[in-house]
Amino acid sequence: MSRQMPTSKLVRGISKDDEQDVDFVKFFRIVQKAASGAGCVFFLWSPECHDGPVGDIWCEDLSGWLIPEVDADAFERLWAARNDVIWDNEHNDVQAFARWSEGENHEVVIDFEFPLKGIYFDD
Repeated sequence: MSRQMPTSKLVRGISKDDEQDVDFVKFFRIVQKAASGAGCVFFLWSPECHDGPVGDIWCEDLSGWLIPEVDADAFERLWAARNDVIWDNEHNDVQAFARWSEGENHEVVIDFEFPLKGIYFDD
């Protein structure tokens, strides 16, 4: 069973329910650090299987949106409201998988793959 956290907003891009899971938050902070390195914020939609440990961190592939930091506030309002607009064509090119792997030094490595066209959406 996962440990629980207080309900204050800890990490941008995950729901209040997800931020209650200490282990998931630990992993998601790594995802957000990788997104930040690309000048973006990752907003979670769903876990996508391929899960496993890297040291004491439980990892899983994620799907969501990799949004440039300059657009993140406006997108976050739509995402937080679960507004159907986030599924429109305007956001197709920023839908992404966050894929994890174990690096040479046994660290978690995150790579983003996008767009998701051809997987969930028409080309």
